Amino acid sequence: MRNFVYALILPLLFSCSSDDDNNVEPNVSEGIVKIEVTTTAVDNNFEEALNIQVVGNAIDKTTVSGATWDEVQQPHNTTKWFFVQHDVKNTAVYETSNKVTSVTYASVISPKEDVTNPLQATVKFYVDGKLKHTESFTAGDEVKQVSLPFVVAK
Repeated sequence: MRNFVYALILPLLFSCSSDDDNNVEPNVSEGIVKIEVTTTAVDNNFEEALNIQVVGNAIDKTTVSGATWDEVQQPHNTTKWFFVQHDVKNTAVYETSNKVTSVTYASVISPKEDVTNPLQATVKFYVDGKLKHTESFTAGDEVKQVSLPFVVAK
């Protein structure tokens, strides 16, 4: 009899679950993303290999303004990468042409010669014209790798 009761209760324990688990809504949205980069670059002492990765639904039609891209790749139907190698500028602005769900600003900054003054940089992420996130970093005598992922949140 005891085995019969366990046989009835065990399936109930594992089959009953809270409906709340299934109704969790992700905190992800879409928007036009603008990335504004300001630096203390002087006399082109630094060069940059920049990759901007965008993720979204209409990615095949999405472009990013702000650079003449050396290469553009679309490894997936929702992801596109934009690559450029250039001298670090005092100000650069990159903006998606369509709404996206996330953007990653990935940069490798290299000094061209001995650096007396380190490079200070600030990266600001805007969604639909509103400032949402700011990051800062410093580059000096050594190669600096920076990866700043940003998800468009509700």
